[in-house]
Amino acid sequence: MIAAAAVGLGMSADPAWAAPPIPDSGTLTWSITNGGPTPAGVTPSATIEFAPETLAAPVDTVYATLDATVPAGTSAEVAVRGLLPDGTWTAWTAITEDASATLGTETTSVQTRLVLTAANGTAGPQVREIDLVGWAG
Repeated sequence: MIAAAAVGLGMSADPAWAAPPIPDSGTLTWSITNGGPTPAGVTPSATIEFAPETLAAPVDTVYATLDATVPAGTSAEVAVRGLLPDGTWTAWTAITEDASATLGTETTSVQTRLVLTAANGTAGPQVREIDLVGWAG
């Protein structure tokens, strides 16, 4: 996790929250860099779907942390989904500060979605990077 204000999925900037258990081995990690701040004076809400990540081994569980600034009254939420063998996707599954996303099946392709929300005319969340870790459980 990158310092500054590291938060995960609509969480407060308190780094003392308890992450769910992550295995000591057999994990895969990747990061998504999100550039471009949301200017004040416009609706700073957005949904961003990132390109799917092809992984070296199958995973069925994913956890994320954010390098972000999330002002009070705003949120930055992350969800993931997995590609099924028939070419369809699992449902989007949210990741929270204390819970990883369980995809329901093992997959080697994971897509990440970031949902930013804030009131009109206010400064929205600024997400610089999403760090993800996945494993087969």
